[in-house]
Amino acid sequence: MANKPFDVITLSETNLNDSVPDGSITLPGFTLERKDATTPTSHGIATFIRSPNSDSEHLNDIMNNISNALDCNYETLILGDFNLDLLPIRQKGLTKNMHAFMRQNELSQMISEPTRVTPHSQTLLDHIYVNRKNYVTQYGVIPTGLSDHRLIYTIRRANKPKSIPRRITIRSFKRFHQESFVDDISKIPFSCIEGLDDNDLMWHTWKTLFNGVSDSHAPLKTVTVKGEHTPWVTDEFISMTWERDHLKKVAEKHGSLDTWTRYKKCRNKLNNLAAQLKCEYFQTKIEDTKNDSSKLWSTIKEAMHSSKHRNIPNIIDDGVNINDKSEIANAFNNFFANIGSELASKFHTRPHTPSKYDTLCNFQFQTVGIDYIEKLQNCLSPGKATGLDNISARLLRLSASHIAPSHTYIIHFSLSHGVFPLDWKTAKVSPAFKDGSRGQVDNYGPISVLPVVSKILERVVHDQLYHYLTGNKLLNKWQSGFRPGYSTTTALSYVVDDILSNMDGACGKKKYTDDTAVIYSSEKICEIQQVLSTDLI
Repeated sequence: MANKPFDVITLSETNLNDSVPDGSITLPGFTLERKDATTPTSHGIATFIRSPNSDSEHLNDIMNNISNALDCNYETLILGDFNLDLLPIRQKGLTKNMHAFMRQNELSQMISEPTRVTPHSQTLLDHIYVNRKNYVTQYGVIPTGLSDHRLIYTIRRANKPKSIPRRITIRSFKRFHQESFVDDISKIPFSCIEGLDDNDLMWHTWKTLFNGVSDSHAPLKTVTVKGEHTPWVTDEFISMTWERDHLKKVAEKHGSLDTWTRYKKCRNKLNNLAAQLKCEYFQTKIEDTKNDSSKLWSTIKEAMHSSKHRNIPNIIDDGVNINDKSEIANAFNNFFANIGSELASKFHTRPHTPSKYDTLCNFQFQTVGIDYIEKLQNCLSPGKATGLDNISARLLRLSASHIAPSHTYIIHFSLSHGVFPLDWKTAKVSPAFKDGSRGQVDNYGPISVLPVVSKILERVVHDQLYHYLTGNKLLNKWQSGFRPGYSTTTALSYVVDDILSNMDGACGKKKYTDDTAVIYSSEKICEIQQVLSTDLI
């Protein structure tokens, strides 16, 4: 009976009494629940329930059923009590097998917090597995008083969520005339700032003069942005979309089988065309940008991007549900402003004496030429995001030859007095969702957009510091990040060369490392200690 595919077996009219012990009527692998007769006219009942367990055979049955569904390319969602604890970091046994199966079949386990809590333990036994994570909009765990197991839930979107319209402020270049703008900029007396002795007042005056001309030629305009960017859409696709919508209206109106069949054929054809156009668009774009790593990664992010959840309807801050937009903004502002100090307080500082370097000269900021500042202005990307000052990189480039002298004066004043204009370090911050619940502020990271003009001073400081560090050979030879001519490729080549040279050996000894062990041919402890402390990287 234990090998039969029965989980519950019920026997009626058992006619059992206290003289028959449970041990005499048990079935292997089953738990007995019985209700004996209490009167001469009653007969009693007994139920055998297969004992729940997570043995390998039962887990293999689950895996086989999941694999069958995945082989058919079905959307799969499995949830329930698997009796496998996924909380421990080091997995072993059946839990390790389940993790391997998930990775192999690209399944996502959505629950990450304990689902069974007792006075002595916390375990994650209830799981939710999905193979199309982008279809799931919400999931979580809800404590209940019915059991020591908490309720797990997930919400799947019924259809593609519509993009929420956004209101953004941009400069309108619809009636913009470049020659007229440059001519008006050339007439502005930016040199008036040279009589001021306050850096912030100096910048405020310059900004007011520049924005006055910018607003007259490219005024600020608030527009509504709807939908998502779909550059792959063609006239054929739009025409077929109209045909599909028309056929659906006809089918709903008349309800005939023929019209519904025509609508479904058109719909399926349109879906196939959309997939084909997207594929061709991204294949072409990846081919065009394969030699530019920055543009290539932007293309890959665009291809993997499904939908942007820009709207944040509510968040939970300190256990309080917040729905007001202003309060949500303040909650994010407080979180982003304090997260740095909170994280720093968790680290234990150790006394550290910095290394001393002997240099021929001390560092000091140098004055820069107007031509150099104009060159940096012309290197600005026209599409660079605009900060809170509403100064466009495009307009800065167009007027570079006329504004470079006054801009250079502000930079000289900033470097010589050791001050940075307050506006230049005031950023437009947007919360970017990372992972987890969208209602928690700590699941977001800040994206800061500083004024474009601040990048000019940043570049001046960077170039002078980098020239000083390289000229005096103060940079570590292994420093590959943020250096011209260096990258992760050069860092990797250094590591590979070092490993190969150590494997070739010196004095007949070979040494190398991997992420699990250190192997060294010498049997002398002192030599091994010397290798670990000096030679290995």
